[in-house]
Amino acid sequence: PGRTRVLIDPRTLDVVTPGPRRNSAIRVVRRIHENLMSGRTGRALVGWMGLAALLLGVSGLILWWPRGGGLPGWKAALSIRWSAKGLLFHRDLHAAVGFWSLTVFLVVSFTGIYLVFPDATRSVIMAVTPAPDRGEAAASRAEPGIDGRPLGLDGAVALALEKIPGSRFRQARLPARPGRPIRIRLVRSGHQRGEPAITALVDPQRRSLSAVFDPRDFSLGERIIVWQRALHAGLGLGWTWRTLVFLSGLLPALFAVTGVAMWWIKRRQGPQIAARRGE
Repeated sequence: PGRTRVLIDPRTLDVVTPGPRRNSAIRVVRRIHENLMSGRTGRALVGWMGLAALLLGVSGLILWWPRGGGLPGWKAALSIRWSAKGLLFHRDLHAAVGFWSLTVFLVVSFTGIYLVFPDATRSVIMAVTPAPDRGEAAASRAEPGIDGRPLGLDGAVALALEKIPGSRFRQARLPARPGRPIRIRLVRSGHQRGEPAITALVDPQRRSLSAVFDPRDFSLGERIIVWQRALHAGLGLGWTWRTLVFLSGLLPALFAVTGVAMWWIKRRQGPQIAARRGE
């Protein structure tokens, strides 16, 4: 609220008037994925669905875990008998795919929960892996300088690049209100899209850096937090991770089909099994 987004042509410096936003197919799919096209209520529901997926993944691992049988039992649990039919085939497919995709499935589910409930999830992460409190540095105020002439945006970027050698400029964010520092985001060579960037807080009044947040210096808990969005979107770790995240989107459908198939086959075979036991 209170912010205005202005698009400026970088060559002519003219203000560009954007055309009307269209509900493209990708935008509709994104809205369905993020909030079921139902605002905050739908977004909360998506978060609870992510929690349900997380619990289903953990409970599935417990049910899958081989109990006895030694090496043959583990081999059977980790493979699919393609010659099997009916209940055995669906059970093998459900169990083996579930195990080999479990890590990606849990990561995508957990990061989805974080994106919907960031404060609650952050508290859980920090409770397990404590981290230093950087809130005071992030909320630092720009103090008046000696000559009263604040540093301009170009100067703030140049100062950040000078103080953090080997980095390159990615983004600048002007303070939303007076007395706040300029936020400069920098990246190092080899930076991949989605990978956490360095944030430098520049005090324009004193013409100095008030704080630097470098992911390489973060604690384990802080690294987990800054990677949540990138991991969920399949970014920051190359095409292998991006492909795995894409394939994980097909897992709920696979689990639903194989799960329903197993239930239906057992339901149909129930009277036959009961009759055999009676004999």
